[in-house]
Amino acid sequence: MRNEGAISGDGKTITCWGTHIDAATGKEASVRSVTTITDKEAFTLELFYGEGKDATAITLTHKRKKI
Repeated sequence: MRNEGAISGDGKTITCWGTHIDAATGKEASVRSVTTITDKEAFTLELFYGEGKDATAITLTHKRKKI
């Protein structure tokens, strides 16, 4: 996957657009990723696939492990 984007003015959201190879078809497909920084300990990454009307394909929630 390759994508490029920008961070929001408040520094809490990174939105990127790009392409990846669809494993099911072997063809190039468009993708948009949105990383939302919740706080110092957590962020969420969402991936949207498809042209025009996006469908959420993956949502990953990351939280720092306390040791």
